[in-house]
Amino acid sequence: MSDVPQEFSGGVRPQDRRGAEDVLRALLECEYHRRLPASAEEVARTGGLAVPAAARWLGLAAREGLAEAGAGGFSLTEAGRKTAVRVMRAHRLTEVALARGSGLRAEEWHARAHAAEHRLTDAEVNRLAEALGHPRFDPHGDPIPTREGAWPEREGLCLLEWPAGVWGVIGHIEDEPKEVFAGIAAKGIFAGMRLVSEGGADGARVVVEGEPFALTREEAALVRV
Repeated sequence: MSDVPQEFSGGVRPQDRRGAEDVLRALLECEYHRRLPASAEEVARTGGLAVPAAARWLGLAAREGLAEAGAGGFSLTEAGRKTAVRVMRAHRLTEVALARGSGLRAEEWHARAHAAEHRLTDAEVNRLAEALGHPRFDPHGDPIPTREGAWPEREGLCLLEWPAGVWGVIGHIEDEPKEVFAGIAAKGIFAGMRLVSEGGADGARVVVEGEPFALTREEAALVRV
């Protein structure tokens, strides 16, 4: 039996199928942020891909009927959105599972989840969601769509906008750029922790679960409270 999912034609090589799934997931992320249609450059930036590779895989997705190109860029077709939802759910649910029980460092979750997202079937993704209690957000605070593709409501403010002296809970930490996220993770700061901001002219001084930290402006911009 071919390892190419049903939505791809039989002649698609596994590595190209994985690349096409990467750009479909990036398009779904753009949809969530209301940035569709999206250019190849926007898809590459969102998915952490090289622009030439993103453009090639977007072309493949369009030929397979999973994306469509227009004057303003690329959008998902109905079939493409279904595939993208499966891939994104697989990735983010795997990160939840790793965060809860693997003992791995946060920087290692993404690579493990990226491998799983191209391997898990719809049925396996749904079983994983059920086993985890249908979480609405991953460990970074990124939303996990339901099997029907509905998004949970996103709440809160960027840490740079959060008022000083007011306690809040970290709802989301963006994991791009990776080097900035790695700096936050190295401090042991993750979604779900309580914090209070003490302000800061060129970043943010915060107390997270009773421990003080100084975040750069770039780091604070990735944190949503």
